[in-house]
Amino acid sequence: MEVNSSPGTEGIEKATGENLISIILQYYNKPKNRFSVPIECGYKETLTIEPFGNIIAKFDTGNTVNNVIHAEDIKDSGSKITWSLLGKQFTTKIIDKIKVNVGGLRDYTEQRFLVKLDVVFLGVTYKDVLFTLDDRNDRSSILLCRDFMIQLNVMVNPRRKFVVTTKYSLED
Repeated sequence: MEVNSSPGTEGIEKATGENLISIILQYYNKPKNRFSVPIECGYKETLTIEPFGNIIAKFDTGNTVNNVIHAEDIKDSGSKITWSLLGKQFTTKIIDKIKVNVGGLRDYTEQRFLVKLDVVFLGVTYKDVLFTLDDRNDRSSILLCRDFMIQLNVMVNPRRKFVVTTKYSLED
């Protein structure tokens, strides 16, 4: 739709007896009727999760349940959990312990801890993003779900990696 000072709706307004511009403005004045165009991203992009720093995440449109982060040396102390990633240990509050249906070739159900982490993507900080902890050795350290990708307002190009960010080296 083009917006200009002279939209040229006189003829259709005369024929319908309606003030079309007013109707259109009333419709788009409601936030639920406005959608920003998503930005294209690759199926892998770099984001920041403190205290771990930059991490390559897989944007998985097939993941409809939870974001997942790789966790090693998980120690449950009741209300808190300590775990490691990239050689850094982290302790945080346990939000919940949930059943997760693991699909694909593995197809089984397991219990996972649910934690909140702050994520930075394209300069925007997303507070208290929910992640389940999982041993993802030999797989992507971060797996993002559809709901979070909607919040990020991205559209994944399955043919490309690193469309809006760059790959980085984990080695110092």
